[in-house]
Amino acid sequence: MDTLIALQESIAGQVNNLNEIGFKNILLSTVENTYDWVMITDKNGIIEYVNDAVVTISGFSRKEIIGKTPRIFKSGLYDKSFYENLWKKITNGEIYKGAVTNKRKDGSYFQVDNTIVPVAQNGKIIKFVSIAKDITKEAYLEEEVFKFKYTDLLTGVLNREGFIENVNKQLEDFYKSKETAIVVVFDIYGFAMLNERYGFEKCNEILKKVSKELVGNFYRKDLVARVGSDSFGIFLRLDSDENLLKVIDKFLNFFKRPVFVDKDKLLIDINIGVSVWDGGIGATDLLARAEAALNLSKTEGANCVRVYNEKINKNVMEYFDKVGLIEESLEKEFFVFHLQPIVSSATLKIESFEALVRINHPERGLIYPDFFINIIEKTKLLEKFELLLFKKIVEYLQTVHLHLNKYLKISVNISANSVSSGKILECADIVPLNLRQFINLEITERVFLKDSGKVIDIIDRLKKLNFMVEIDDFGTGYSSLGMIEQVSFDILKIDISFVRKMLEDEKVMGIVKTIVSLGKNLGLQTIAEGVETKEQAEILKSIGCDFLQGYFFSKPIPLENAIDIFKNQPHFHLS
Repeated sequence: MDTLIALQESIAGQVNNLNEIGFKNILLSTVENTYDWVMITDKNGIIEYVNDAVVTISGFSRKEIIGKTPRIFKSGLYDKSFYENLWKKITNGEIYKGAVTNKRKDGSYFQVDNTIVPVAQNGKIIKFVSIAKDITKEAYLEEEVFKFKYTDLLTGVLNREGFIENVNKQLEDFYKSKETAIVVVFDIYGFAMLNERYGFEKCNEILKKVSKELVGNFYRKDLVARVGSDSFGIFLRLDSDENLLKVIDKFLNFFKRPVFVDKDKLLIDINIGVSVWDGGIGATDLLARAEAALNLSKTEGANCVRVYNEKINKNVMEYFDKVGLIEESLEKEFFVFHLQPIVSSATLKIESFEALVRINHPERGLIYPDFFINIIEKTKLLEKFELLLFKKIVEYLQTVHLHLNKYLKISVNISANSVSSGKILECADIVPLNLRQFINLEITERVFLKDSGKVIDIIDRLKKLNFMVEIDDFGTGYSSLGMIEQVSFDILKIDISFVRKMLEDEKVMGIVKTIVSLGKNLGLQTIAEGVETKEQAEILKSIGCDFLQGYFFSKPIPLENAIDIFKNQPHFHLS
């Protein structure tokens, strides 16, 4: 009965109007018959007493519980530090209060609102009394209330109210974060017509499919919600503003894939509105701004994007204008090459050409690579672009042969991404066997920054396919000296930045001489690009550079002009 005396002291204090035995009986009867959990342990946490409620709630018998520690109810949902902090608190004489999830004998979970009271005698803790209320049903009901209040019942994602509630919670973290928060809202273009054509039941299936795909394609911290009848909102955390374009591009590409409902294959168009959090507004205003941008995009037709920010909106419009132009140029093959002559330093005659890509647009005229090449490099357009370039190179070689009755070598720049991914091999396959020896593949040295072993293997395979390989911009971005002995290069290309500075800077001149000397020692040819003056050409010739290329000899010119200039071989005079 010592445990009951301890319980009496901790709960009742002094009771003067009842004798000791009467109080004990009343207390014992109360504890045994209450629906609340009462458990007493010794100072080491060994369970000495449990009431009927503990047995009922946990599913363990008294015999299974007495003599054990509360670990018998451990759920496995908390880490070691949770229990260490709890034990530290109560052994210091402090009362612990908190909701804890435990596990029943059958493995199911139950949740209690627990109070653990340390019981002291003569200044030393001798017992711990746990008094708890089973709140499993309350927790379940709270979860159900949340579900009905904040979840869209058709799609299972957050509804508008739930989206605003959760976005506000996440925004609290952003005052200290370097991340950028955005809300993207999109709706399905012409959804009313889809309803008329397919009926509400099938259109509900479309909404379910779209929401499921969205949840599966974004990150755990991103919030997906149905914020209108046919509109969805996404809250995203971005590392920087620059990633906004990638996100929008991802949305547009996402909806280029068909949605299958039953056996029907549907292509869905959308409109997008975006708002960027500026630190001064909450979720309601952030969503409203995105919807205002969405309404603006609807006035301009399907698959349009607008951002609630004039500067960002301008950048987005320019970006997608470029993307649209590139896609049109790929589809209609507006891409062309201008060829720049490469001259032998020994004979001063044109030996080959470098192909430099342009867009020859019927309305916008000639468009240079600085307008489009970075976008192509960073998007899925790269593969289609390089396949078209290889197709064009084959056509150019065949045209040259038709006019000159011989093939000339043509160099073409290859994306580092295409090499590192191995996609270049697919492009190489479309070149007829007899023409491969006339194509020099220019690969920038930064291609070795990632997975150099794989890159070396791909270059070896290109060599076995009978292509020649040049390393472009040699010495400017990556320490290639350790790689060059492992890779089967044919030509080293001296970067234009070295050629321009070599006459004014002795150190740069020394670098140029070293590259030429290195090439000779390794049995490689060297090309100097960006030769613009007679003096530069004379110096490069004198130190043994094999080939010269630059405006001193010719700017890049269309194919027909390149054929003419080769036929008529201009006389270049050097001292």
